[in-house]
Amino acid sequence: MGREAVDTLLRLKQEGAAAENALGGSVDLPTVVEFVAEKKPLDALTLAREITEPGPRRRALAAVADALKRAGNTDEARKVALEALAENRDAREPGNDGALSLRAHVFAILMAAASNGAISRESQKAGNEALASAGIIADDRDRSRAFANVAEAFARAHSYRQARLTAERCTSSEDKLSSFAAILREYTIQHHPESAKAFAEASDQQPL
Repeated sequence: MGREAVDTLLRLKQEGAAAENALGGSVDLPTVVEFVAEKKPLDALTLAREITEPGPRRRALAAVADALKRAGNTDEARKVALEALAENRDAREPGNDGALSLRAHVFAILMAAASNGAISRESQKAGNEALASAGIIADDRDRSRAFANVAEAFARAHSYRQARLTAERCTSSEDKLSSFAAILREYTIQHHPESAKAFAEASDQQPL
């Protein structure tokens, strides 16, 4: 998505209109930001900052921070993550399982992006928020999957003890296995950086 498309989306936002996807359905700005961030994180950051509601704005900024982190721009990723964590909690944010799962996922992303290789006070706070949201999900399967996401984020932050403790809270054996696999992967990459390419290639070859 180029600069012209981003400007169009900003204009639609200012006019109160919704962007539409190829099927004619409306698309919220956080979803657009997540899509744009994959290729143009700085354009996505511009879009994210146009969002005024704290919850959606935090989600959009998390997508940008994650994209920057995966691209190797760790310092910029941390700055964006801290910006997202400074957002106040929106009292209107829904508390159903889907919303709680999304919230846990967003804070897990922010925790990993804010850590920059080590758990800081801010990243620990984000991790605590992710754990709290995951812990009150009613559905057992959804709660297990949320804990797996948080465990994997702790592993990416090189907080392996917290990752292991969180993985143990997964009730699904599949989720627990994927969490421990993520811990092993991140530990190996941390101590043997040359292995990162092999892990990436193996991930690309996995069936969809």
